[in-house]
Amino acid sequence: MENKTFPQLDLELFWDDTNSAAKEYIDESPNDLLIASVERDLGYKLPDDYIALMKQHNGGIPYATYCPLPAEAEGEPEYIEIAGFFSIGRKKANALCGTSGNQLFKEAWHYPDYGVYICDCPSAGFELILLDYRQYGPDGQPSVAYVDMNNNRVIPLAPDFATFLQSLVEESELVTPENDQLHQIKITEEGEFSPLLVKICRNCGIPQGEQWVRAVARQIVEEKSQFALYDDPLSWLMYDLQYMLYTFAFPKASITHYLHDYPLILAEDGEFSTNGYVPDLVSQWMESRIKEGKLLQAGKMTGQKNCLVFTTETMEQIVLQCKAIANRYDI
Repeated sequence: MENKTFPQLDLELFWDDTNSAAKEYIDESPNDLLIASVERDLGYKLPDDYIALMKQHNGGIPYATYCPLPAEAEGEPEYIEIAGFFSIGRKKANALCGTSGNQLFKEAWHYPDYGVYICDCPSAGFELILLDYRQYGPDGQPSVAYVDMNNNRVIPLAPDFATFLQSLVEESELVTPENDQLHQIKITEEGEFSPLLVKICRNCGIPQGEQWVRAVARQIVEEKSQFALYDDPLSWLMYDLQYMLYTFAFPKASITHYLHDYPLILAEDGEFSTNGYVPDLVSQWMESRIKEGKLLQAGKMTGQKNCLVFTTETMEQIVLQCKAIANRYDI
């Protein structure tokens, strides 16, 4: 069948026609008389694109059952899941005017009468998808919204039914740990540094400083699937590297200065960030390096009594480790 209403969809591959779908959702194609009768019962004129879909396949379960919620804050989008599309008719329980249809939702379950409920969700009746007629009235073009009775909220999903339909994705297309890791890797390679980290890399006197920071972060993401610093060798290498670069960029800075500036380096500022840190881990790292003799007081050289610097041997070890990691990546 030629598909002019939803050009981005292959409707022949859209539906998952299982026995359950046939039993609970799918009905015969509605004729114009049935459509008009259902519209009278509902009190709303159904949109042409919804009618076109139902004439092609009257109700059912699609393969693509996930719809992204609009981003209300920065970060990856959340998704809601639908269970199936209600058919135009009365025969099936999951029909617009079926026994588990709009009358039940509004009268027994107290869903708001903002329009026509067209999809259920796998949440035992606490979430539904709505054709929302509030803006243009019962004869106008409805938008599509998600109604969450658990949290008493109505969230717009799409300006019209066709847009909603074409926004649906399959589970394999959702943000998963695997593709989230790819995003994290991209941040380590291209993410904007904090202003302080930019200044450190520019003033530390080591041309490869930025490359090393990004390479160590990339290795951390590959091992942990996220950019976060804990009590492990790679995290400690990052602690070592950022402190070494900091002391090169600000040779007279005290430990107090460093601990004050620490969140602004790569913990809480800039796109390239761990998005937080554990102060006790930073203190533990520093105390261990002092006990190991890798960090020494350098007051006479710097003019500061509370200034620590790495030994030459320790700095050479840091450089060798960073070079080895950087050689693995084209950053």
